[in-house]
Amino acid sequence: MIRQLESAYPVCDLGQLSLSKEPIPIIVLGAGYGYNEELPPLNRLNITTLGRLAEAVRIYKALPDARVAGSAGQITQPISQAQAIAEGALALGVPPSDTLQLRGALNTWEEAGKFVARFGKGSKVVIATDAIHMPRAMMLFEARGLQPIAAPTNHHIKTEIRLRLLDFLPSTASLRKTELVMHEYLGMLWAKWVLL
Repeated sequence: MIRQLESAYPVCDLGQLSLSKEPIPIIVLGAGYGYNEELPPLNRLNITTLGRLAEAVRIYKALPDARVAGSAGQITQPISQAQAIAEGALALGVPPSDTLQLRGALNTWEEAGKFVARFGKGSKVVIATDAIHMPRAMMLFEARGLQPIAAPTNHHIKTEIRLRLLDFLPSTASLRKTELVMHEYLGMLWAKWVLL
């Protein structure tokens, strides 16, 4: 089930993107962080957000006039996740003039809405998010009237699947993968309900 979700969109083709004559913003969808001013910016991002940011910066370096947009709001932290992502981008060498913050969104639907509010319907956007989350993200960004380009990352299935007897035994890793798959499929059901 993970492979089915993760294979819906291929890795972002930098050659195709570089053919665009207009600058395309790259949005890093929020996935969590923890603010501690004693930690450097990249250490504040959780591993999922860090992987998404790394993919965005990889694409940014290949595109002329691109900008990296941090996304998501804050609930209990002193700064927004959008700001934490922007600070992480700065730590990876993206200049301040090429970073954006789309603050206030609490889920992917709202992140797409914040992007529309900033750039308008019909805009192109590169979405840096987990491969398993990409089908739902693309559905929601398209529903907002955008032209999203997938940049999947943080793949869970990296090699050919070779089942072993041990794979059929319960494990915490298998439970986590089941949780991820269920989260995405329930999220897609919710999205389809919202979009009716």
